[in-house]
Amino acid sequence: MENNTPIQAVDEVSVEETIEIVYNALLNKGHDSVSQFAGYILSEDPLYIPDWENARGLISRVDRDELLKLIIKYYFENRFADISAATIVNEKDI
Repeated sequence: MENNTPIQAVDEVSVEETIEIVYNALLNKGHDSVSQFAGYILSEDPLYIPDWENARGLISRVDRDELLKLIIKYYFENRFADISAATIVNEKDI
């Protein structure tokens, strides 16, 4: 049986909520959030993420591949939203 439920972290905390908790933990501890998060994704070393608010425990339960896909999807959808919409409109004119 195929599982079509959204990706979830531990205790029904969504991946998006997990990312927010991790981001807030990094800010709270005065870390460079981008460098620390990238370090975690590249190495899967949990020490890049502080244990504040169980951020380390939550992020370690999220599949890194799915985490990276979600972040890239979010970036593309937000960075290239205007370009994609213009491309769709122009393709309809052809």
